[in-house]
Amino acid sequence: MTAYETITVRRMTGGCGAEVLGVDLKALTNRQWDEVRRAFAENGVVFFRDQKLTPEQHIEFARRWNPIDVNRFFKSVPG
Repeated sequence: MTAYETITVRRMTGGCGAEVLGVDLKALTNRQWDEVRRAFAENGVVFFRDQKLTPEQHIEFARRWNPIDVNRFFKSVPG
């Protein structure tokens, strides 16, 4: 595993993934995005604390991972 250049990754205890620090999910650079995906691949779960996202920004971030699959068993959020 090589070091990260644009983000900080702190592994959680008990093998429960890792926290990604030093990133604003509203303004990810391509390099940061590559490193976030790598952190996910290496840790299985990643956490981002204290992010202030609008619903639209949250959807934009989710779409970077994969197309969104709307779950028909839960009530939709307006918009």
